[in-house]
Amino acid sequence: MTKKYMQYEHHEKEVWVREDLKGKHRDMCLCYGCTKFESEAHGNNCPIATILYSMCVENNLVTPVFECPDFEEERTVRTLLEQYIEILNSDDEPLNQWYVEVLAMFAEWCDEHAKNNTN
Repeated sequence: MTKKYMQYEHHEKEVWVREDLKGKHRDMCLCYGCTKFESEAHGNNCPIATILYSMCVENNLVTPVFECPDFEEERTVRTLLEQYIEILNSDDEPLNQWYVEVLAMFAEWCDEHAKNNTN
């Protein structure tokens, strides 16, 4: 498969990007799922993210983080529900199956609600 590249303006600077990756930074970066990351509160932000962000601004880069030694998973309603569903799935009781189905539907609703609030 041939990769296609394109130029676009990012923070008032022409940059290059692979077409299939444009706009995917937040979806792929560990920082956006970490409790230590506060993108709007630079004083409280993760020190690694702060250094990386400074380098990105200075060099007009976008660098998603794929691995980090200090990552701490953010506990959202979605992650708590997934953990609860996992616990319930460990038993074979019919009532637990009902809870699993209800919680799965609620998790889907949470996803839809989050999408609608970000648009």
